[in-house]
Amino acid sequence: MTKRRKKLLISSGVLVLLLISGYFIAQRIIVSKIEGFLKTSLPSAVSVEYKDLDVNLLIGSLKVDLASITYTGETTGKLNALVELEKMEVNGVKYLDYLFSGNVHIGEILLKQPQITYNHDKNIPSEEYRSSKVLQLNNSIRVENILVKEGKLKIIDRATDSLIMKTDDFNFDINDIQLNNETIKTKIPVLFGNYQLSFGNLFFKVGDYENIEISQVEINTGKSILRDLKLYTKYNKQELSRIIPVERDHFNLNCPLIELNSLDLGFVQDSMFYFKCPKITFNEPDLKVFRDKLVHDDLKTKKLYGTLLRNLPFHLNVDSLQINKGSIRYTEKVKAENNGGTVRFSNFNLSVQNLSNTYVSPVKTTIQVTSEFMGTAPLQANWNFDVNDRSDAFMFHANIGKLPANNMNQFIEPNLGKRVEGDLLNTVFTIHGNPYTSSVNMRIKYRDFDVIALRKDGKRKNKVLSNAINVFVDNDSGSNSNSLREVQVKEVERDQTKSVFNFIWKNVKAGLLKAMVKE
Repeated sequence: MTKRRKKLLISSGVLVLLLISGYFIAQRIIVSKIEGFLKTSLPSAVSVEYKDLDVNLLIGSLKVDLASITYTGETTGKLNALVELEKMEVNGVKYLDYLFSGNVHIGEILLKQPQITYNHDKNIPSEEYRSSKVLQLNNSIRVENILVKEGKLKIIDRATDSLIMKTDDFNFDINDIQLNNETIKTKIPVLFGNYQLSFGNLFFKVGDYENIEISQVEINTGKSILRDLKLYTKYNKQELSRIIPVERDHFNLNCPLIELNSLDLGFVQDSMFYFKCPKITFNEPDLKVFRDKLVHDDLKTKKLYGTLLRNLPFHLNVDSLQINKGSIRYTEKVKAENNGGTVRFSNFNLSVQNLSNTYVSPVKTTIQVTSEFMGTAPLQANWNFDVNDRSDAFMFHANIGKLPANNMNQFIEPNLGKRVEGDLLNTVFTIHGNPYTSSVNMRIKYRDFDVIALRKDGKRKNKVLSNAINVFVDNDSGSNSNSLREVQVKEVERDQTKSVFNFIWKNVKAGLLKAMVKE
């Protein structure tokens, strides 16, 4: 071996040793910096623990085994959140960026089967959760993609140790996440691009009486879908009536599919929350409502929808809300000896335009309904109001086609102890109202209308009382086969402790009495 070749081999060997040593030194430096970042650069309320941390400089990856992340409330000093996971993979780490600039740039973060538990303390005002200190982040962070697969989430009420929310399977995919000292000061502390979220078997406690269950939720930048939603009273009818101090609806809503187009959530100027959605569609919802009128009345003032929208603590902007092929069944119990009377709306279709508290006058919220009332009668209704009109003036118009009167007996008999016969051939009415009073114009055509009073058993006819009632009832609207009898009631007073639907019914009742009772 020549002297020159020997020097070359020695030099090459030294270079290789230096490169290998440099690699391990650099890797140790990176591990040390990452460990230092996790210990010193995160907010003081956040703590990260792990069993093993492995860095591969050649492929720019980092793997963490048996990791746990805890978040402790600065106000309470108690554990607010815990994230446990078997493995976290970080790929595409730009180590040179971190070595020379201190900024964190990552290609992808993958969390496999994380289990997240959040403890909610409802007794602490939300503003107390915010630190009085301005958070500082020593390094800016950018992540090109975050993936969460097959996660589990639980939210617990700390005071009662009861479940508020749970999902057995959530998946999360979000792109272009950026976090720095500017973003961390805002209500949404990160910037992000496109996203996809999904939840399986979602449970949510709405309040003291109702729960929501959804079999599948898919949320993304363009379209969001909820499948098999159930919103229901968690007590049976008898239990609810026993425990509530005042009247409250017992209900069960099932909806196979809800679609939200281009859902957008955020904050206006980092202060007011907003909910924007060009179109929301409920497909084939089925709603069953039961009201026990034997429970004490709720005497609180009921606001009309204009006021309710106007007073929302956030900006709502839904251009179009649709209900397709729904059904509604409302049962009201007035007497203890029976199960109540029922009214039904089948093939229920609704279109709401401008459901919002952000539009300016003269734009109005408009509601259009088509349905079959009590199984046979075609119904069309139009309703509008201006959310900016503080007088809460509204217009409600409806046209009901042929309705055999005995179809109404399933509601009238149990609640009023009466039965009706005949045909309501066409009923058209228009209501102009406000929160206090209204006027109703009604046009109606009917024939062979008869009222039958029932005995106490609710079955047999009370002939004397029936004859007395029908002395005052005009059983035909008129001999002209094409004309409708028209009446007007100029002032109907609203009971402000009742809902707007009670107000509409009160107007209809006033119109029917004037049209059908003899002068």
